Amino acid sequence: MLRLFIRKDISLAIIFLVSVSIGCSANDQTNCYSRPNPFSPQTSINFSVESPENLPVPVKIVIYNPEGKPVRVLIDEKKLPGKYSINWDGKDDNVELLDAGVYLFKLDIDEKTIRKGKMIHQIWDKKESDRQVRENSYPVSSSKTANFVINQQNENPVDIVIEIYDTEGELIHTIERKELASGSYTINWDGLTDDNHKVEQGYYFWKLIIDGRIVKKSKFYLEY
Repeated sequence: MLRLFIRKDISLAIIFLVSVSIGCSANDQTNCYSRPNPFSPQTSINFSVESPENLPVPVKIVIYNPEGKPVRVLIDEKKLPGKYSINWDGKDDNVELLDAGVYLFKLDIDEKTIRKGKMIHQIWDKKESDRQVRENSYPVSSSKTANFVINQQNENPVDIVIEIYDTEGELIHTIERKELASGSYTINWDGLTDDNHKVEQGYYFWKLIIDGRIVKKSKFYLEY
């Protein structure tokens, strides 16, 4: 047994921090979750609605910032029974991108709070992403071709441009790839210029550009 003695001349405050998770059962009329979590640039809140009378019921989803202030109303309308998915792009009601952090969502169905959940909003760091691509992308020369290994580690699709220069700094060939998802890619150059002329064996320079940003420049050797 714990005994607590408080002197009259001392003010004592006891604060209990309680984490509440409301389950999603059939009785709660929903099966609700957010994915991906953590997320960048957007996540989806998935939920289902059931109604005994098969009639539309009011559905409301509100996003709260780490201080508990409502920042975005994702949906506030009646929904028929069924499964739904609502996207959140990390922005508030004024379409302003919010800071990274832990955010809460609250799902109300038929004016009853059915679910509360946490979401971790991450902001993509372009400099860090560029550094990772720069350190993990490189040319590999083989017989008759140069192979550029690109490790695209950003979860968002990116546009990639490879520019090839001769030793005098003249641009001789450009390779473009649009909307590359995260993954490892090998892009080949057969030694042909943009004018379809075969270049000589020797040293060349390549420049890697991602979404308009130059992330890497280096020399490589083309061998026949």
